[in-house]
Amino acid sequence: MKVFVLGDRNDVGLFRNLLQLGGDSTGVLSNFAERATCPPRTVSFPRSCNRCNTARRLRRRCACSRAARLMAMEEKAAKLPPKITLPMMIFILLTVVMIAYGPAILTLGSVFEELLK
Repeated sequence: MKVFVLGDRNDVGLFRNLLQLGGDSTGVLSNFAERATCPPRTVSFPRSCNRCNTARRLRRRCACSRAARLMAMEEKAAKLPPKITLPMMIFILLTVVMIAYGPAILTLGSVFEELLK
């Protein structure tokens, strides 16, 4: 497995500062790709987004997919209590009954044992 290093903090900081100063983002990305050892697709994707002006579309699509994931998680969370109710009732209620009636059952067992002798 080949490991790609995006550069040290100075490279990333320089990249951020150049973008904030309003430099040409394509040139800044190219310079960053030369300084850092990263695959070409790491730089080509943001470059094509800038060229086609798809950043807004990508943000909107990410927001939509984030909302869909959140809705799916909420649906799963809503389905969870009915699924858990029966096992909880069986295991917890059974344990409570055993603790509450266990000594009485043992006492009754010893009483019947004395009666049968």
